[in-house]
Amino acid sequence: MKTIQKILTYDDHRDSDKPNSISVTTLMGPMYKAKKYMDKVEKNHQLDLVLKRSSFIGTACHNRMEMILGQSDDYDLEIFAEREVIIDDVVYTIAGSCDVLEKTENGQWIIADLKTGYGKDRKEEALKKDALQMSLYRWLNQDKYDIVDRAWVLWMSQSNNSIDEIPVELMSLSETQDYVENKLWALVNNTKVDCNEGGKYNSCNYCEYSCEERK
Repeated sequence: MKTIQKILTYDDHRDSDKPNSISVTTLMGPMYKAKKYMDKVEKNHQLDLVLKRSSFIGTACHNRMEMILGQSDDYDLEIFAEREVIIDDVVYTIAGSCDVLEKTENGQWIIADLKTGYGKDRKEEALKKDALQMSLYRWLNQDKYDIVDRAWVLWMSQSNNSIDEIPVELMSLSETQDYVENKLWALVNNTKVDCNEGGKYNSCNYCEYSCEERK
């Protein structure tokens, strides 16, 4: 039987089909991996199945959330959006899916992101990354939704009974625009890129490219 492989390797992640496109989460990540993605370098191996457990559990939580909240007009869920940016006269597309938007009484929207992980608390460094991610989602959806400055991390620990709703402040739209343009410019113009080697990003085990490719 290969049932567990089928379950853990199933991928329902949505990407843009436009040229020169990159997802929000990849743009935020290590420049080495983002550049590989941008240049459409083929992956040479897949992640170990054990490392896919967290992603699978997170997806299951998202599906449950959609089933519970999806019937209400007060929520929009899994909102996919794209936005174009021009760097050196070339059009690049940033894309991503926001987990939750909740409508306020005055017609504005509150953005939230569901996070699953290990430990009792969501660490400060992770919350900074969460705020950046949701700032990028707000930037993607700025023409459709009026999203307020305060967002929420919906935290559920996989290792104990810890749950929390944690407020974070979003970057302004202009600050987010600057971030996107600066990161894209670096990806397009810099040949020297960073990588996960040595645990700089604490995610070396999640890199999908061999170390030999960096040489």
